[in-house]
Amino acid sequence: MPDPKPYPAWLPLVAVLCNVLMALFGVGLMVSSGHLLSRSALHPESLLLLMPIITTVRFFGLGRAVLRYLERLFSHQVTLGRIESTRRKAMQQHLVHFTYRLLGPDRLDAVQTVQRDTESLQNRFLTVSVPQFTTWTVTLLVGLLLLSLVPGAALVWFAVSGAVLLVMPLVIRPLLQRLLQQVQEARHARSLQLRTQLQHATELRFLDLPISQKTSVLEDNIQKLESQLRGLQTSALLVREVMQGTALGLLLLQLLHSDLPVVWLSGIWLGVVAASDLQVAFLNSLTEQVRVSLIQWPQHSASDQPSMNNTGLNHTGAVLKVKLSEGQTFTLQPGGRIMLTGPSGCGKSTLLEKLLGFRELTSGEAVLDHQDLSGLAGREKLFSWSPQEPQLQDATVQENLGSWNAALLESLHLPADLRPDTLLGETGRHLSGGEMARLQVLRALLREAPFLLLDEPTAHLDPGSALQTIQTIEQAAGNRAMLVISHDPELFGSHWQKVDWIPRQSLK
Repeated sequence: MPDPKPYPAWLPLVAVLCNVLMALFGVGLMVSSGHLLSRSALHPESLLLLMPIITTVRFFGLGRAVLRYLERLFSHQVTLGRIESTRRKAMQQHLVHFTYRLLGPDRLDAVQTVQRDTESLQNRFLTVSVPQFTTWTVTLLVGLLLLSLVPGAALVWFAVSGAVLLVMPLVIRPLLQRLLQQVQEARHARSLQLRTQLQHATELRFLDLPISQKTSVLEDNIQKLESQLRGLQTSALLVREVMQGTALGLLLLQLLHSDLPVVWLSGIWLGVVAASDLQVAFLNSLTEQVRVSLIQWPQHSASDQPSMNNTGLNHTGAVLKVKLSEGQTFTLQPGGRIMLTGPSGCGKSTLLEKLLGFRELTSGEAVLDHQDLSGLAGREKLFSWSPQEPQLQDATVQENLGSWNAALLESLHLPADLRPDTLLGETGRHLSGGEMARLQVLRALLREAPFLLLDEPTAHLDPGSALQTIQTIEQAAGNRAMLVISHDPELFGSHWQKVDWIPRQSLK
């Protein structure tokens, strides 16, 4: 069931309508003001005759102020509502798309990317949608008005407007897109470089490595790209100003040679000037339009995919068939024990990330009870995972585990002084490597899921502790299916099915 919108469905239309009317009132204000100036210059003594025009000027001026207030009121209400819905959507979909990056070494850069993209998307209505619709609507209406009065001026108006609103964006967009992508990549490289410096600050004091120089080069590159971006924007506006000046000059000539009364010439010309200013705002929003278009959302959302709740699957009896990249296959079924081994870099950890949804799973690569896993959402109900690299939060033990089991804690030979409210520190720095590994295994065991995925659960343990950990895992897992990645096959008994991943080069 889709989430209810935080504002009525008609509110965006009203906000856009107010913006269009505000722009038209601005044009009307300039037309009536120009007409008033011309009439007062030609007939300064007839004040009473000027009163209707003065009233019209006041009407457009006050009306424009009222419409501006209403437009701000409605459009900001829409934007605030979209802030809520966009951030919720980002949490549900966008963060899932970046899950692997959020667990990896560039997690800070990933979070900043999500935050920056979310801000652009939540303000899209104000910065992109409203200026586009208003500019096109006012341009068309002014053109139709000129067509009814001075057809030649209308042709000039439509020609210049088409060049500004169609041709210039077609030329500028690819350049903006390339520069924005390069700026994003350069910022990402700088973030990685700065993180390396911070992580190895102590060692770098004793090594003569050109890391700081590389950071300076990246900074200079970012400044150069941003300067090119500003230069492109300035050049576009300069071209627009030249085109506008030429067009206004031609329009003025057309108006002077027309049959219109002299008192209306200045008003119409000022109205055209006011309408053309909207096109400048359109060009200013072009960079934001391109930035929004570069944001990549997940192709499928949880609401678009069949979930585990409506597939009718029995989790406890589910059977998972997995195909490796070299054509090898294995089957995970209730109570099954599979130990996956193979040379480093062949894709064992990547396979787990695909099953969990951190990376894209191709069709047919994993089949759950005759249903392709790539088309199923809610995989968190299927899998419990212990990653190769410890992923612990700066929180208490129970907050990291999600629940508590003192007996299982003791069976894994974790420190006796660990209590539910014990603080682990950032990334679990108060624990040793082996303790962090066993704590992650405990977290996976405490989570109710039919499939246990354990990536090198004994990597940081001595042989004795590793054997005891494997025995505890087997006992605690019960009838759940287990897939363990390990380079220590001697720790696993004969009842384990050993799958040796043979890379394609080895097969050749």
